Amino acid sequence: MKRILVVASTFPAHDNDPVPTFVKDQIIAMKTNMPNLEFAVLAPHDSRSNTKSFSKHTTYNEYRFHYIWPRNLEKLAGQGGIVPSLKKHPWLYVVIPFFLMTQFFAVLRLTSKINPDIINAHWIIPQGFVCTLASLITHKKILATVHGGDVFTFNNMIAKFIKQLVLKHATEVVVNSSATKKRCLEIYNDKEYQVIPMGVNLNTFSKIPLKKPKSSSLNVLYVGRLSEEKGVKYLIEALKILKQQGDKFKAQIIGSGPEENQLKKLALSSKLTSEYIEFTGWIDRKKIAGYYSKADIFVGPSIESDTGWKEALGVVFLEASAAGLPIIATRTGGIIDIIKDGETGFLVEQRSASEISNKLIELQNPELRKRLGKNAQSYVNKNFSWESVAERYNKLLEYIKY
Repeated sequence: MKRILVVASTFPAHDNDPVPTFVKDQIIAMKTNMPNLEFAVLAPHDSRSNTKSFSKHTTYNEYRFHYIWPRNLEKLAGQGGIVPSLKKHPWLYVVIPFFLMTQFFAVLRLTSKINPDIINAHWIIPQGFVCTLASLITHKKILATVHGGDVFTFNNMIAKFIKQLVLKHATEVVVNSSATKKRCLEIYNDKEYQVIPMGVNLNTFSKIPLKKPKSSSLNVLYVGRLSEEKGVKYLIEALKILKQQGDKFKAQIIGSGPEENQLKKLALSSKLTSEYIEFTGWIDRKKIAGYYSKADIFVGPSIESDTGWKEALGVVFLEASAAGLPIIATRTGGIIDIIKDGETGFLVEQRSASEISNKLIELQNPELRKRLGKNAQSYVNKNFSWESVAERYNKLLEYIKY
């Protein structure tokens, strides 16, 4: 058995946790593809859930560490990501040193206990940095997985030094898209970066029948965090244009976040009542496929934020493609790795409500929706299944000498 210690700051506390599941999904897929791998996961405790310090699962053992007292202040990680948590609660900056220190000692303790062959650190900051420091003591090899936000944001001199240190020291570095690879090369160019995306559970989405041609009344879907960088305001402005032209549509916006109240106010001021737009809040992941099945079009209007953040990949685009939906998305970050303009959907310039509305009008054609959706489903099935992702990860692990 080869032991892999996975260190992450975002990991679901239970099956119904709204926290993104891609790290967990990757572990399950890799274990299925290569049964001789043994996984342990180290993640921070989450004040929202009654997380245990140790829990045993079918495909991995889960370890949690505390990083601040009182425990109800453990809000830095596990609730949508560290950066969004810092934006929502700026006082959490004072928690960062405690988080780094406790995670460092947790890595040392767990490495001593289970003796992993390799440590897979998800995100350069903070896990990559912490695991790099720990490896100076343990001499364990580091596989760093870069998800994008960790290289697109935190751009001061200290953070840049840390990123260079991790990228240089890591035995192997996996990036999730061409955009993330480009950014890593800008930070440290003396490295071979392996592009392996996150995947999608095809069994959950691809069993949904492809849409049959129907009327020009559109069911528009957005799924994701309601934050500035997701650009949802431009979707609402595009829908306002459609309403003014008398077009028929119903939009569902699934998710929550710091911009939720402002977006609801924008919808009301645009006279987009519940007849035209519905804010559902977060939806149980087990139910989300049903919302894709009812939609005609998926819109993801992400933008590049002032902090440098951009959509490194976008799992929701994979889900929508697997469900056979044509997609309207912005020409930013790693989105271009998923959406092929004019073939599986349309790419528009960021912050352009008019371009979004024009493409929505174009997609009133049911035959066009069907063709693009079929192409999207075929493309994601071939390139982004968890089976193919796991196979590529496992091949990479075979090259690493333990």
